[in-house]
Amino acid sequence: MNSIEKSLTVSLGSRSYPIDIGRNLAGKLGEFIQMNIAVGRKGVALVDENFKAAQPEFCRNVLHAIPHLGVPSGEGSKSVEQLSKTWDFLAQSKIDRSGFLLAIGGGVVGDLAGFAAASFLRGISFHQVPTTLLAMVDSSVGGKTAINISTGKNLVGAFYNPKGVIIDTEVLNTLPEREFKAGLAEVIKYGLIQNKYLLSLLKNNTKKIQSMSGRIIEEIIFESIKTKSKVVTKDEKENGIRAILNFGHTFGHAIEAEGKYKKILHGEAVAKGMIIASKISYLENLISS
Repeated sequence: MNSIEKSLTVSLGSRSYPIDIGRNLAGKLGEFIQMNIAVGRKGVALVDENFKAAQPEFCRNVLHAIPHLGVPSGEGSKSVEQLSKTWDFLAQSKIDRSGFLLAIGGGVVGDLAGFAAASFLRGISFHQVPTTLLAMVDSSVGGKTAINISTGKNLVGAFYNPKGVIIDTEVLNTLPEREFKAGLAEVIKYGLIQNKYLLSLLKNNTKKIQSMSGRIIEEIIFESIKTKSKVVTKDEKENGIRAILNFGHTFGHAIEAEGKYKKILHGEAVAKGMIIASKISYLENLISS
């Protein structure tokens, strides 16, 4: 039985969008697809290949009625080549301006799908279905979409908001432990930059969080998104306060680049980046030990 535990809205006027967090939401996604098909809207999906292999039942329930394109896992898929394949897939599927694109996967698929949606036919609807903790709390929210080019990461993209975000925490049960812990780095970031309640949740529920048990996971995801949403609604295009969300990222991106995006996960790099930034702040007498 599908169950939405928590919902919130990113309030951006005409670009506002809802976020639903719950469990066993494949049925809800299936209903959404059927409802759109019934009124003549065509839909397609981009799906992370590793996720499809790990969650075949979820993918069957969601994707049986629409064409989908598998996307190889990893940063290498945020490329001009994969973007071109996605455009061709949208064209071959005869998606028009009323059509929609589902992004089912981690941050790579979300970024790729978002930029494809922003640019195809000058903009079609897309919906985020994040499947990693990092994507749930970070990249699926906020409207940043991008691909990488040879000279750097995320250098070509657009601010383009999804029409909605559906977060099914049940899919985390097949997420590798290393990736789950990498996602927690972004959760900790929100606690450190703004959300004291989230920080106390993390401190007081360490074992429950590490074992992914109970409703604590929905709670930390909700609190993380609530924090990011507050910042994004004040500064959608990163002209000011939104830069606070980059805590740990300045050094983290350099660490990722040094390893050619293969040696270390994004969340691991951000964790190291937060430690480096904090040590520098301490040495500059800006924070206490």
